[in-house]
Amino acid sequence: THATPNNESFAVSGFATRFALTGVSGMVAESCTFPIDMVKTRMQLQGELQHGVVERRGAIGLLTHALRTEGVRGVYSGLAPAVARHIPYTGCRIFIYEKL
Repeated sequence: THATPNNESFAVSGFATRFALTGVSGMVAESCTFPIDMVKTRMQLQGELQHGVVERRGAIGLLTHALRTEGVRGVYSGLAPAVARHIPYTGCRIFIYEKL
């Protein structure tokens, strides 16, 4: 026969499952949107560090330039800390949201 979990252990298990699943969903979302965020940041910084004439590029131009000059690894540079942030951040945010 199977042992039936008491309510307290089930609540801890349910919290851990929700925390893990929200963390994973945040990590997947960050991985998918990271190139867009990289382009947005580079657009904001265009011309900030250079003096003289600056070639302005749009979003598609920046992305294709980054892919040509840096490759896919360059576009996703910095993804690891951004993804790791979502493990505690998204899990805690959903937990607090559900409790309010």
